[in-house]
Amino acid sequence: MKIEIIRKLDMLLDLQNESNTYQIALINSIKQDLINEWNASDNYAQQIRQVLDMDNTYDLLNNIKIR
Repeated sequence: MKIEIIRKLDMLLDLQNESNTYQIALINSIKQDLINEWNASDNYAQQIRQVLDMDNTYDLLNNIKIR
């Protein structure tokens, strides 16, 4: 999904002529903001995974036997 959004923004950039500097700058700004947000979100998710030891936690939960 993220890659598709970036590709669509790149397609919009390709459609712009060089005189549309404001639109080009705006599209580039949106693209960079999305990339920064996604990277921050991915980093946060990775930190949560490490703190909670998610893989091990899920394995333990999957092995719980209720009698």
